[in-house]
Amino acid sequence: MLFNKIRHRPLSLPGKDILYSVDSFVNDGIVNPQRLAVAGYSYDRFLTNWSITQANRFDVALSGSMVQ
Repeated sequence: MLFNKIRHRPLSLPGKDILYSVDSFVNDGIVNPQRLAVAGYSYDRFLTNWSITQANRFDVALSGSMVQ
């Protein structure tokens, strides 16, 4: 089941999908690799923070809804 795969790897599995998608957009000429940003709020903030530790492709990163 996909749920079990994500449950045990909540960041790396969807995170790698996102990074693969970004690479595909760059390779297809859809986005400029010199002007990439990533942002996330709530759960996506974890993916944002994970992605900037895995790759140097993003110029800007914004994480929202931090724990207070």
